[in-house]
Amino acid sequence: LAGRRPRVLLDGGWEGAFGFGDGTPKGRRFRETPPADATWRPVLPRGRFPRVDGKEVQMAWFRRRVAVPPAFAGQRVLFKAERLSSNARIFVNGHLAKAVSRAAYELPVEADITDALVPGENEILIAAQGVLSRYTDEDLAKEREPTYQDWRLPGGPVNFTDPSLEARPALALVKRPFVETSVTGRTIKVTTDVPAGCSVSHRVLRQGREVLPPFADGVRVLWMNPILWGPRQFPLLELETTLKDAQGRVCDVLSTRFGFREFTTRGMDILWNGVRAKAVKRAFWEMELREQRLLEGRNAICMACGRVSPMSKQKSFEELA
Repeated sequence: LAGRRPRVLLDGGWEGAFGFGDGTPKGRRFRETPPADATWRPVLPRGRFPRVDGKEVQMAWFRRRVAVPPAFAGQRVLFKAERLSSNARIFVNGHLAKAVSRAAYELPVEADITDALVPGENEILIAAQGVLSRYTDEDLAKEREPTYQDWRLPGGPVNFTDPSLEARPALALVKRPFVETSVTGRTIKVTTDVPAGCSVSHRVLRQGREVLPPFADGVRVLWMNPILWGPRQFPLLELETTLKDAQGRVCDVLSTRFGFREFTTRGMDILWNGVRAKAVKRAFWEMELREQRLLEGRNAICMACGRVSPMSKQKSFEELA
């Protein structure tokens, strides 16, 4: 389709090497490169790597060789991953392309790797730190042992999910649109940064079929029967954002997945899309066991027992959606 960004999925061909530390603070340090005697093995980048060979992973390295397709010629090349550990580095041909900070805990990652590419094959190397990314380098230098407060900071097992290469045209949408949904008001509003002299429109699709016709950027639009994300079914929708230049030509089309949902309070009750927490609990137990396990893995039903879990265990609903 006109304006659609060329994309190549990199779900195969990866090798991984893992570091387990030596149980001391010095062994927890971040290492950009694996040891010379590291053992590489085939891996699939489809989730978390908490333990390997029965041992807790502290560091992991992932590498893959890739050639940029001819369709990417003349455009910026982006490396993307749906999830990446909270402390990671992305290298291309030995050059640092992006450092992922703890503030971006397991969010989608995007790195412009154009300037590091060479003709032919290129090597992508990712260094990612596991659960011990909760500690700062300064703490490690002092050999300070962890406290309870350290475990409240973002961290978790090494995570590497759904990498891909994407071509971005010269005139493009740089930032992803921000989606605001209201179940109470039956409205949706989408805002993004629009390049000077250009126009942007949005529309919503589900499984390739249009469910909300095009609407303008920054305008709150009425949607009387939105497709809700939760608490009984969890359909993700596709927001299609189209950028046109001053002559009306399509320059870029960006796809963003989102869930139409709202969390509110009424007195002492927590409402998810207008449903009380106790009703959410009842709906949860009506699901099949597999569905329950999937939701438990994402901590989606954090109010199943009628109250919110403690802050040390709580995840944001923004991340879940």
